Amino acid sequence: MPRRDTTHDVKEPPRGAGCEADDERVHGDHEYSVIQLMPGPDLQDDTRDFHECLARALLYEPPAEMEWIGRWVQDGYLAVENVVRCLIDPTVAFDDASMLTGPHPLEDSYRDHLLAVRGLLAHGTLVHSLTLRNRVDHGVDRVPAHVATGRRTKLSVPFRASQTPSERAEFSHSDLGIILTSLAYTSDGLSSDQCLEAFGILMGQNLHAQERSYSRWFELSKSAMQNHERQKLDRVAKVDITNSQVADLVVRYYARNSEVVFFYLNYVIFPEATRQFPHRLLAKPWHLCDTGQPRSSRCGFSGTNDTRITLPGQVSQCGSPDPELRATNGKMLDMLLATQRPCTVVKDIKEALRSVIVDHK
Repeated sequence: MPRRDTTHDVKEPPRGAGCEADDERVHGDHEYSVIQLMPGPDLQDDTRDFHECLARALLYEPPAEMEWIGRWVQDGYLAVENVVRCLIDPTVAFDDASMLTGPHPLEDSYRDHLLAVRGLLAHGTLVHSLTLRNRVDHGVDRVPAHVATGRRTKLSVPFRASQTPSERAEFSHSDLGIILTSLAYTSDGLSSDQCLEAFGILMGQNLHAQERSYSRWFELSKSAMQNHERQKLDRVAKVDITNSQVADLVVRYYARNSEVVFFYLNYVIFPEATRQFPHRLLAKPWHLCDTGQPRSSRCGFSGTNDTRITLPGQVSQCGSPDPELRATNGKMLDMLLATQRPCTVVKDIKEALRSVIVDHK
């Protein structure tokens, strides 16, 4: 996902409330530019142009994980217009031959990259995700660990209202869950522990990987640092997170760094929290009674029989021989009729208001 805003109607989502205070973490150009698209006819009219801008930006300015695209475009191995059309138009078949102009076939990993982008753009998953507001429609459940909520996922979950995550619901669409999780973490930023955990993982990699990743991190955050702070953090070899002063600087300048956030998601959140199932289980009350056996017994109790017409077809309600139970319907009706509230239908509203005012005086 390119780090750029669009000229369409956008609105900055509310800041998250689960991490440290914002004054402890520097805001600046190193932050991810989170946008929110406003649903409506204008968005529908501009969606194709928006997708085309993103597709072309991906081809000419790909992220580090998809650098092969930039090389293939420069070498002339990809038919740019055909690739763009394939990525944004769901009616165009995904055909390797139409996208390639060079002698090299698409590797399986390269093909998976393009198919993933096609799913986000051509099928509207990305645009739908950007219309949802963080900490209002979705977000990371940051309820303290000692509070039992029945769920301990680190992915973004649906919200019932502002700052109110749904207790047990999760997104069943895997791509939508991944996108919303990325948007939630980039909007909220990382906590101190999460930021230092990301640096701990970085320090466990080989030296070449450390220098390659950290150079991108430092490039985004250095403009917000003072000169003496740049000298302390300009090389990965100087970063010692066991030093409290250095750790404070790391959290201050890298907790909202988009590259650090994505690094943490790729190495911690997604490997631990994402799951994929071959089938989706759907059930309703009818399934609870369906065993495939016509004489199977299912027992239940209902004080009244007013809901009998809504029971599943394989369930029949048996009347009780007990006179007291058979009288339940009458007792319930008697209780309902015993409590009456008078209601007057007013035809002349002006006259009624005048009489109320006069009586009140």
